[in-house]
Amino acid sequence: MDINVLLRMADQIEKNMPFAGDKAQLVATHMVKFWTPVMRADLYKEVSSRPADFSPVLVEVVDIMHSQANAVVPHGGLKGSSEA
Repeated sequence: MDINVLLRMADQIEKNMPFAGDKAQLVATHMVKFWTPVMRADLYKEVSSRPADFSPVLVEVVDIMHSQANAVVPHGGLKGSSEA
């Protein structure tokens, strides 16, 4: 998927997420629930490569997703798979 589309979607999710609770955690939970592993991996790669270009919330979102088991699956393999 086009990274610009993913970034626009992430921005819209961040802007429309309710302010109750930890916003970054709410956005990360939403993305883990509704985005494919490839979408999350592409977003992680883009945001982590130049974090200064993104909102602090989005940077925290990708950090949360990266730290969660199975949240970000690298291209070409499954987490825990002997093939990579």
